[in-house]
Amino acid sequence: MPKVQVLVGDGNKVLGTFRPDGLEGNGVPAQAGFRAGPGQRVVEVNLDDSALQLNPDSLHQKIEAEHLA
Repeated sequence: MPKVQVLVGDGNKVLGTFRPDGLEGNGVPAQAGFRAGPGQRVVEVNLDDSALQLNPDSLHQKIEAEHLA
């Protein structure tokens, strides 16, 4: 199950996702991720592989319903 970082805003609204293990190759930073701003937080969730095939809006809805409710 891939681990995904999720940037969450007010009302548990998903603002974006980032998959840290998806970075490979030359010129890629050693570390990357989200930094939460005021009123935001970063959480990590495990998703099944099929979730990664969803379009961004559907993925955000799935995370909100299954991990932030």
